[in-house]
Amino acid sequence: MLLRELGLETGPGGKRTLYSLRHTYISLRLLEGVSPAIIAKQCGTSPEMIQRHYDHLTTLMHVKALVGSEGAELTKLIKAYAALG
Repeated sequence: MLLRELGLETGPGGKRTLYSLRHTYISLRLLEGVSPAIIAKQCGTSPEMIQRHYDHLTTLMHVKALVGSEGAELTKLIKAYAALG
């Protein structure tokens, strides 16, 4: 199995699957500002599915524009809240 060969079979949340890697990929691309439409095309799904399942990342995607620097207390609070979802 690929995950075993790469030493990625488990992580902080427990056992990983290939779906875990897909989820991580989508999350990272969204946080980098890649359009949900582009990600959807790459992953063989719809932009609506991306928006529905990853909407909790929207705040993180715009945090600098909304509240300022990464070290601001409100920014830390928003990140902590987003991590709960």
